[in-house]
Amino acid sequence: MPEVPIHTIQVVSREYRGPGPLLDFSQGVLGARPAEAVLDAVAAAAHRGAGSAYVRHGDLARLTELFVADLATTHAGGVRPDQVSITNGANEAFCGGLATIAGAGDHVVMTSPFYFNQHTWVVSQGIDISYWDLPDASPDFDALRALITPRTKAVVVVTPGNPTGAQLSADDIATLAGLCRDAGVWLVLDETYRAFSSLPAPVHRLFEDPAWSQNVLATYSFSKEFGIPGYRIGVLVADAAVHTQFDKWREAVSIMPSTLGVVAAEACLEHARAWRAEQTHATLARGRALRACLEETGRFTWTSGGALYGWVRHDRPDLTDLQVASDLAIGRGVMTLPGSAFATGETGHLRWSVGTATDEEIAQLRDRLRGY
Repeated sequence: MPEVPIHTIQVVSREYRGPGPLLDFSQGVLGARPAEAVLDAVAAAAHRGAGSAYVRHGDLARLTELFVADLATTHAGGVRPDQVSITNGANEAFCGGLATIAGAGDHVVMTSPFYFNQHTWVVSQGIDISYWDLPDASPDFDALRALITPRTKAVVVVTPGNPTGAQLSADDIATLAGLCRDAGVWLVLDETYRAFSSLPAPVHRLFEDPAWSQNVLATYSFSKEFGIPGYRIGVLVADAAVHTQFDKWREAVSIMPSTLGVVAAEACLEHARAWRAEQTHATLARGRALRACLEETGRFTWTSGGALYGWVRHDRPDLTDLQVASDLAIGRGVMTLPGSAFATGETGHLRWSVGTATDEEIAQLRDRLRGY
């Protein structure tokens, strides 16, 4: 399996000897301290000893209800509680959800660039992959149709994207779901970054169709939008029959979601939605500032961006993406991820993230890149 790109850059960056601290534009998480109400709820639960017990199935009812109500604020239509599983992060939702519909010898279509964690899982399961070129928010649906074969079980799409940040419109998502339905394949829709939408609500209208669950799996995350990745809490939305199989898979993998993660997520939805809105606004503003900063250098071209990310072309075709990222880390103290971590070859791109960056660090970035 491929190296984990964040680990690679973290190791390389130790060689930086320049002035000032490392500037981390590599991690796709929020750097802000979680809302105090969330921390208080977790501390109280831990003090009671509640975090030491298994989560019982009935313990998830409150969080499920809160999530269903919250999802209705961004998506048209609605989902039922029996169409929701609380998971150990969106990664478990993806891995377990896909395991219910595809296995070794099957075929799926993934976008290129892709989210490397998902790609690693699919490869590890012996599932064949074709790649649909989607570097921005301009999908070529004819190209996608040409990739679907009788062995195809699913099309996997992340929107807003990781690493591109590109967000498909509600109309494009409807077209995508219809294409998959007509082809008899599943649409696996990763909406981890739904809170960072830059388009008018609703994000999409798939849930208005009573038959949506016949070919759609959707995944969500509390980690990104509420800044709690360490609690590993996410959501799988799918047909009730999918959840029956998912529960069997999870029993052999992680057994249950984290008890304190459930406490944290409940507190997020009950007390931290204003915090989320503030962080979303600030993150999108930092993304615009990062774009301006990079374009000022004349050395980088902004291909696409949104949510926490910028998918940015570098001007060194003589170097690999990893060499460019390593040069920035060692020579300038600027951490990014190589585009090749999100593809099967060189991309000529870097993934920049503003998740942990501050306004001051973006200002420092201008100085670091001067003369680059």
